[in-house]
Amino acid sequence: MARPSARQLLREYVLLVVEAAASGQDAVQHGLALMKTQAYEGRALVLYDPKKLAEASEHEEGFDAGVQYLAGEGLIVGYVRYVQHNSDCLKAAEIQSSAAQKGFGPLMYDICMSLSPGGIISDRVKTSDAAQGVWKGYDDGRRPDVISRNLDDEKNPKTPPKIDDCELVGNAVLDKAYKGAHVDTGALEKKHRDTLQALARRGHKPAEVEKLLRTAAQNYFEVRNWKG
Repeated sequence: MARPSARQLLREYVLLVVEAAASGQDAVQHGLALMKTQAYEGRALVLYDPKKLAEASEHEEGFDAGVQYLAGEGLIVGYVRYVQHNSDCLKAAEIQSSAAQKGFGPLMYDICMSLSPGGIISDRVKTSDAAQGVWKGYDDGRRPDVISRNLDDEKNPKTPPKIDDCELVGNAVLDKAYKGAHVDTGALEKKHRDTLQALARRGHKPAEVEKLLRTAAQNYFEVRNWKG
């Protein structure tokens, strides 16, 4: 029997990513919460498990240590850091960092797409193989709710309008902006507010809790990125 080609394997991987992707409703049913926050030179989305956060508050070495320990043990479900373009790149949000538990990566991208009127584009410097699988899932026609628009080369523009000028990476899938996905995050954001209130009653200030979640999510990304 002939071995499958690299293209066939990639196609199967993309199909697996798309078919196994969790939805916003799945996240709600799992009792997850969503924090929208400022991040280095941009903004970030942190999807997390409030039950794990409550568990961290009872950690024997303290709340801070509990949060950092549980970051890779189910507390952090998804993380995306992005920068919003306002005058170029079709006003899309550039996803610069992302990491998620299995099945939740596409949902994090969908949420980011929902929050950006211009849609989303990939990191202009580097995109991991796993992330490329998500972008290919948008581009292969299996997501009829998502539309793609070509970016123009900012160094050698082909069209007069500057709004689509962007740094190109030389990849047909990644040199596009994607928009159209809609995720209702109301319940997930309410869960976050309720979680902050519950922890406040235990003496944990909301600002401090959010700072710990940001740090935990960034560490989660760095560990996942290091593992490849």
